Amino acid sequence: MYRHVPVEVIDDLNAAVLSVSQAAALAEIHPQTVRQYDRLGLIQGQRTRGKSRRFSLMDVEKLRQIQIMSQTEGINLNGIRRILSLAEENRILKRQLLAYQHDAIFSVSQSGETSIDRAHRKRQSFRSTKLLPNAQ
Repeated sequence: MYRHVPVEVIDDLNAAVLSVSQAAALAEIHPQTVRQYDRLGLIQGQRTRGKSRRFSLMDVEKLRQIQIMSQTEGINLNGIRRILSLAEENRILKRQLLAYQHDAIFSVSQSGETSIDRAHRKRQSFRSTKLLPNAQ
């Protein structure tokens, strides 16, 4: 199988430059399996102008995870889809929590009580912020 990976990929793990056969070789799976996972939405390869699929090293890692869950752990593809969806939601929430914590201003009263003070900052309410994409 073709295993050459362009040098440019090393700099950006999200750069979609790998063909189906290259991604399959790196993930050690059959190219048809990559196409099936793409059709099922388990991975989302980008398309070139000529409509061919391109994948990133992050996609290759996801392919490996899918194979482990499917072949080693015996999880069906619908279960894997749900696990991947929940993992993505978790990643988004963690990123938002870190941003929220970073923006927090803490104040301490004379009695030693600590509180978060955001009154002086103009900030969009968390309730009006879209936290997660619509679940499928």
